[in-house]
Parts: sequence; C-alpha cells; structure tokens
Amino acid sequence: MNHELNHFLSGIEKKAFRMARLATRDTEHASDIVQDTMMILAQKYASKNQQDWPALFHRILQNKIIDWHRKQTVKNKLFSLFGFFDDQLETPGNTESIAHYQPNNNITPDKTMESTEINNKTMLAIEQLPVRQQQAFLLRQWQGLSVRDTASAMSISEGSVKTHYSRAVQQLKQKLEDIYYE
Repeated sequence: MNHELNHFLSGIEKKAFRMARLATRDTEHASDIVQDTMMILAQKYASKNQQDWPALFHRILQNKIIDWHRKQTVKNKLFSLFGFFDDQLETPGNTESIAHYQPNNNITPDKTMESTEINNKTMLAIEQLPVRQQQAFLLRQWQGLSVRDTASAMSISEGSVKTHYSRAVQQLKQKLEDIYYE
C-alpha cells in the first residue's frame, strides 16, 4: 500500500468506525465493515486520484452499512418465523463521544456528568434516525462532505441528500429540544 493511501486510511479510520458503530450499534460488525471498506479501497481504487478517495471511501462504507442492514432484516425475519429473538439487536450498547474537548481545569464533576449525559442522548438520537437520514447527517455534518460528494457516496441525487439531511435535522431538533433549548 502506498504511503498516501495509508495516511488517508489512518486519518479516516476513527470517524468511519464511529459512523459504522452508530449505524450497526455493534462494535464487532462496525469494525468488520470499516476493515472491508478499507480493503476494497486499497485493492480497487488505490490508483485513483487522491481527491477521489474520500467520496469513494464513503460510498463503499455506506454500501457496506446498507448491506449489513439488509442482512439483519433477513435475519430478523427468519428468527421471527421460528420464534427466536436476538437480544443483541435490541441493545444499543455503549455510545462513543464524537466531541473532541480541549482539557479544561475548570470542569467540575457536575459539568462532566452533564456533558456525558448530553452526548449520550445526542448519540442515541442519531442512532435512532432512519439509515439514510443518519448517513446524510453524518456525511454532511461529521465528515464535512459537500452535497455533491454526499450524493456520490450514498449513490443518490443531490436533492435526496438535501431531503434526508433536512429530515434528520428536524428529527434531531425534536428529540433533543429539551437538552439544547431549556
């Protein structure tokens, strides 16, 4: 693997993992999805222009996440047919912080606890978004992709990106209104 691609992948790995973790609510599956995404990018697209890598990476990642959801839907249908229940699918698990705080000596335990609670509620609200809305929101807000690059990554039109993103923002505002607008 060339140095530039290795640098790109190491720089995007943590955010990609968090996105996959939010979408799957499962650490192991998220790790597998990111690893598969990195392998595909390295094997098939390493020779592409470096400027194309972010959009290609996110398109592969989003397709892997959608594939995972499809497999889970089939699995859930099979389990329900036979009367089985997978407790793990109902457990959102531990959420991870997406904020990068600078050390501050004035932070009290109360403020730390409040911040953690707000972060957990925010992450849970993002986890509860429909997959397409979640993808559009994370790619636009978290990854900082343009509408065009988000559309390319999600394999949808720019208008659809705007719609999914707008709906995600509206849902998050409703769910988090009590936290941010007290």
